[in-house]
Amino acid sequence: MSWALAMRLIATFLASVLIALPASAQETLTAEGLGPVKIGMNRKQVEKALGAKLKLQMEDPSCATADAPGGKAWFMFFNYRLVRIDVEKPGIATIEGAHVGMTERALKKLYGKQAKVSTHPYGAEPNDHYVEVRPPTRDRLLIFETKERRVESFRIGTKDAAPLIEGCS
Repeated sequence: MSWALAMRLIATFLASVLIALPASAQETLTAEGLGPVKIGMNRKQVEKALGAKLKLQMEDPSCATADAPGGKAWFMFFNYRLVRIDVEKPGIATIEGAHVGMTERALKKLYGKQAKVSTHPYGAEPNDHYVEVRPPTRDRLLIFETKERRVESFRIGTKDAAPLIEGCS
């Protein structure tokens, strides 16, 4: 076997292995959190889980936000406890596979009767919606915001924090 052929076989094998591997846990949003970051953790626990310091915006104990490392998500804290995780860029998906950019139709197919569609408070009917999903986990709420019937952002949080439209504002 020639060296070039062997290298091509190795490259093909590695590519197939990489395609078959699941996305890293850090890229999967669940009802519990994002990778090692879990809803309910305090700020120091979140920083330890991330291995990075957070720069809180609006550092008010009642409500503060911080960008997640990598810029794909941000965190909301009530009294320095993590209560919500927002995803506004591609690269993170729910455990079921929902992600920024997917169609509303695919989202409804994915979640079925769990998906409750309502008019987006700031959107234009008939194409902009809120799609709410209640995970079986305790007091969580998963909300997808669609624009022109595509997922623009989504968030998981407590029932108190997830519905807040403008974050801490």
